[in-house]
Amino acid sequence: MLNRKIKMQEKDFSTIKTEKLKAGTEWEHLNVEKERLNVKKEQFIVEKERMKFKVDILRQQSQLLKKYASQDESTHHFNSITTLGYFQ
Repeated sequence: MLNRKIKMQEKDFSTIKTEKLKAGTEWEHLNVEKERLNVKKEQFIVEKERMKFKVDILRQQSQLLKKYASQDESTHHFNSITTLGYFQ
C-alpha cells in the first residue's frame, strides 16, 4: 500500500513537472509573440509618421501650385489688358 502511494505521488510529481515545462514553454512563446507585436507596433508608428510627412509635403505642394496658378492668372490677365492698350 505504501509502495502504491509512493508510485502515485511520483506519477503526480512527474505530471506536475511536465505541466510546469509546458507552461514555461508557453510563457516563452507568449513573450516572443509580445516582442513581435511590439516591433510591428513600432513599424506601424514609423509608417504612420512617414505617411503624415508625405501628406504634409503634398499639401504644401498643392498650396504652392494654387498660389502660382493664381499669380499666373493675374499676370496673364494684366498682360492681356496691357496688350489691349488700356495702360498706354
